Amino acid sequence: MAVISGISGAVEKSGAADIASVGAWSINLESGAPSHGASNTQGGTTTIPGNNDWSGSYEAFGHTPSILPNQSHGFYGSIDGVNGAHGQIRCSAVDIFIDIENGAPIVHTVEFGADGALTIEAETAADATIIEEPSSVGCKLELANVTAPSYAVVPDVRNIRIRIMADLKSFVTSNTSGETERAPGRLTYEITFSVYTSDFSTLPAPNDVQAIRIYVTQTEYWEFRWGLFTALSDMGANINDASLVEATLTAVMKGVAEVSGNPTVGFIKKPDTSTLWP
Repeated sequence: MAVISGISGAVEKSGAADIASVGAWSINLESGAPSHGASNTQGGTTTIPGNNDWSGSYEAFGHTPSILPNQSHGFYGSIDGVNGAHGQIRCSAVDIFIDIENGAPIVHTVEFGADGALTIEAETAADATIIEEPSSVGCKLELANVTAPSYAVVPDVRNIRIRIMADLKSFVTSNTSGETERAPGRLTYEITFSVYTSDFSTLPAPNDVQAIRIYVTQTEYWEFRWGLFTALSDMGANINDASLVEATLTAVMKGVAEVSGNPTVGFIKKPDTSTLWP
């Protein structure tokens, strides 16, 4: 056994499809291993083998994850192009971060849980894709009032985080042979963004309902209808170091909103214009 670096690591999903531009991946395997004490354990405890469960995540560059919440795929992770692990997973969350202020590449994290057994053995995953990672430079965020959905750019946005989640339902039954599996759950999202501002009153206040567009290129964007703003935080002024005045805003999923007096179901659309929800 040798000491190696992760420089040759890679991830593939079902069908040997490379996941492009992976920066890191990790998984955790554990047993429930229930313990108990009884009249014959002499004041101590004993532990028996339990059901297996595993979870993990990977981080990659790009604005649209290859695996999205509730989806089940094969996961193939290699540490060196030779060894690694694989198993069926179900995605529980994706986190997309756009760092406009620092001009960083757009990065996302995919979080997942087991949807069956993990196998640790030879794994030859390798990334053969050739792409240019999307930059945060030039990205922007737009809001539109529900009653008059005409989008307007929010000025001086520093960074944006999109987190889309599914409350997966894990289970073990007589059919799963001691392995944990997961069923799809309800979808929700949270959008957080930071801005520089000279007037807090120009920003959405808690309980405001808006449509939200987040541009990841000059022409492509994630679109969310609708977002209910829940927090306007980090307001204030630092006199001591004269730093720029800022604020942070948070909006969460509002699946139905009143539009011209009519309850209207919203949507989540990906940058390729396809619908993630409903």
